[in-house]
Amino acid sequence: MAQFAGTALALLVGFFIWTFTLFILSSNPLGKAGSIEYLIFFAPIIGTLAPVGARAIASGSITMAAWLAAVAPLLGIVNFMLTIILGIVTSKLEYWLITILVIFMSTIWLIPLIKMTYTKATEQQKTI
Repeated sequence: MAQFAGTALALLVGFFIWTFTLFILSSNPLGKAGSIEYLIFFAPIIGTLAPVGARAIASGSITMAAWLAAVAPLLGIVNFMLTIILGIVTSKLEYWLITILVIFMSTIWLIPLIKMTYTKATEQQKTI
């Protein structure tokens, strides 16, 4: 019963957080989000929380996976803020260099996903 209540609460909280975040991304006062903004926002979610959530589901912890999905936009917002700070610090640089830094900030979050994929591939190689 407690697991059901925790999962239901996570889904409710996640619904509100995701709705608010996607509303802000689609209609912010600074203009609509483009592909770079979506990359900045979704990279930590896909690269970090998706593998952790998959492992939580595999181990039977549905409530933990639900909470990870619920608070995932917060990690995207943190990455967005770090990128803005990086943009302010490097504002004297040329545009192409700032773009490379932004893409680097987004792709560094993919390291856990790459590590998990590599680990699974090497485990399968050992069993063959």
